[in-house]
Amino acid sequence: MSRAILVACISSVSLAQAAESTLCTANEIPIFSCKLKNMKTVSICAYPHAGRGYVDYRFGTKSKVELTYSANANFPGQKFHRGEVTYANNSDEMIWFTNGKYRYSVYSPIRGGPGLTVSLHGEFISRLECDDSGRGATEALSTASPFIVEHGTGDLTTFEKLWGDQ
Repeated sequence: MSRAILVACISSVSLAQAAESTLCTANEIPIFSCKLKNMKTVSICAYPHAGRGYVDYRFGTKSKVELTYSANANFPGQKFHRGEVTYANNSDEMIWFTNGKYRYSVYSPIRGGPGLTVSLHGEFISRLECDDSGRGATEALSTASPFIVEHGTGDLTTFEKLWGDQ
């Protein structure tokens, strides 16, 4: 089998796995999506259409989405945040939002598996890891989104202070 055909086959398998592990529609860009070890799926989906764009968080199954959070023109105070948290031997690309007293964060580390954490008043209450079929981050938005606040790169102390301010 030629190398080009092998790459095409691997890409097709990866796309099929990604389609199975997302709650995004065909018109949306999955910024992050994975099937969790508890058999639920977590997805952050973007629809970058001028004037009607949005970014949505969805948690649950294809038959029953249990939690949604949306940032769009109708909810100007609701935003997602994105940054890279650096540690001594690793770093996490993270996207998070706050909903009342809760902070929901999806993460994709350089080493280790991606997943979802939920915090209440800054204390972790749940950590759900993705299963082996997905790697979390699937695609980045090619342009800036008015619904995602970019925070760049920083150490954990920088982000803990930021999380405390939200």
